[in-house]
Amino acid sequence: MKQVQIRNLMLGDGQIKICVPLLGKTCTELIEQLALIRKHEPDMIEFRADWYEAVMEKAKLCATLRQLREQMGERPLLFTFRSKAEGGERSISWNEYKELLLCIAESHLVDAIDVEVFMQEENAPAFITQLQNNGVRVIGSNHHFSNTPSYEQMKALLCRMQEMDVDVAKLAVMPQKPEDVLALLRVTLDMAQQQDMAPVITMAMGKLGIISRMCGGMFGNVLTFASVAKQSAPGQVQIEKLREILELVP
Repeated sequence: MKQVQIRNLMLGDGQIKICVPLLGKTCTELIEQLALIRKHEPDMIEFRADWYEAVMEKAKLCATLRQLREQMGERPLLFTFRSKAEGGERSISWNEYKELLLCIAESHLVDAIDVEVFMQEENAPAFITQLQNNGVRVIGSNHHFSNTPSYEQMKALLCRMQEMDVDVAKLAVMPQKPEDVLALLRVTLDMAQQQDMAPVITMAMGKLGIISRMCGGMFGNVLTFASVAKQSAPGQVQIEKLREILELVP
C-alpha cells in the first residue's frame, strides 16, 4: 500500500488516524463545533457541506471555509458533499456537484476532497485529475447504506477506484450479519497488502459494524471517523472512547 500525505498528515504509515465531521447548518454553528472539536485534537476534520444551508452560495461557502481554515492551523481539512443517493442530506446533479467541487479545489482552502466516483463513473477519472491539478488530494468514495456487497464486489469497487487514480479509496457498507463485517475486513487487508494500491478507508456502519471502526487499522484501514458533537453516519464512536480502544489494538 502506498503512503499519501495530506497537508502534514501521513496516511498508510501503519498508524490509523482519526477524522471528526463538522455538521453545522450555519457558519456560527460550524465555528462553535470547530472550537469543541479542536479540544479533542483529531488528526483530520471533515466539513460535511451537504449539511450547510448556504452550500450552493459559493461566496458564502468560501467565506465560511476561510474562517474554518484560519482556526484549524495545520490540521488537514476534508471537504465532503455527501449526496442523498449515498446517505447525505440533499440531492445534487452531476453538473452541480462537479462545479461545486471544482470551485472548492480552486479556492485552495481545503486539503482533500471526497468524490463519489460512481455518480458518473465514465467522467470521474478526468474530473479527479482536474481536482488534483489544483493541489488537493482526492478521496474516492462509495457508500452502501442498506446492504454489504459480496467480497468480490467490494474488491472490484476498490480496484475501480484505484484505476481512476484516486489518492485514497473509501468504501462504507451496512452489514446485515457478522459475515458481512468479516468480508469487509478481509477485502481491506487484501487491498492494503498490494504495494501499488492507494491507501484504503473502509467501514461497516451501524452497531454491528462498530468493530470495524475499532480494529480496522489491524487490517490496513488508514482512517476512522469518530464523533464529538454529532454523528455523520450510524455507528460512529465518540472520539475519546475510540482513542482508548485504539490504544489497546495492535
